Amino acid sequence: MKKFSLYSLSFIVAIIGFSIWSAPAFLLKTPLKSVANLITIEQLSGRIVDGQAQGITPKSLLIKQIKLPIDANKLRLDSLSWVFDFSALLSLKAKVNINAIFNGISINAQLLAGLSDTHSINNLQAKIAIAQLLALLNQHYAIKGHALVDIKILEYQAGQISNLLGEIKLKNLNLFEQKIGNILADISFDNKTRTAIIKLSSSTSSVEVDGIVRLKTNGQYQASIKLTPAKNSSQDIKDMLSLVGYQSGNSRIFKQNGQL
Repeated sequence: MKKFSLYSLSFIVAIIGFSIWSAPAFLLKTPLKSVANLITIEQLSGRIVDGQAQGITPKSLLIKQIKLPIDANKLRLDSLSWVFDFSALLSLKAKVNINAIFNGISINAQLLAGLSDTHSINNLQAKIAIAQLLALLNQHYAIKGHALVDIKILEYQAGQISNLLGEIKLKNLNLFEQKIGNILADISFDNKTRTAIIKLSSSTSSVEVDGIVRLKTNGQYQASIKLTPAKNSSQDIKDMLSLVGYQSGNSRIFKQNGQL
């Protein structure tokens, strides 16, 4: 009798698992009705466990809630694809590998959620043209280059950021037609003070950068950056740096506090 019950339970679990595995993605439209006042989705295809969505656009209500300094007309996911990783189920967690195209920017990441109130975004990677990013922010500066984003973990607990670790590499940075080089931003998070700490340094750069930016979750920031022209820097770069901050030896010191 016990064996029969065990076999029956296994059979039921297998049927349920197969049903979820083969269920088409358009069945997600029903649970997504709860966010219909926040986003619109033009098309769903594939399966629930590995599918695609096209044309995801936030509505005005969501834009007001997230308060991003981005043109609302540009907040659109051209496409989003996902694949469930069932290995995480052994630890009672759900892991989803996603790939998204946002205004031509390719973004890869892993979403991890468990039974607790702690969720995370892991291994988020993207390559963004700085000019493209500035256009999204409606900023018009003569800055060129690429930002390589590599966020190892962005963890949320009870709806608030609890951990952040990663880096952003600014490659082939060109400022006002002056070649600057490469700058590295190491990112960490102090949960006690609710502050992201961004340490700046440079490599193969015509300007040596050494600084730190502290950004609180409420948008307050403090920046202290030391800029030193390299020995091979052109006079144009030295003249440009003379407009930043104040002189300290051979360097310029830039300090600023504010609110985003």
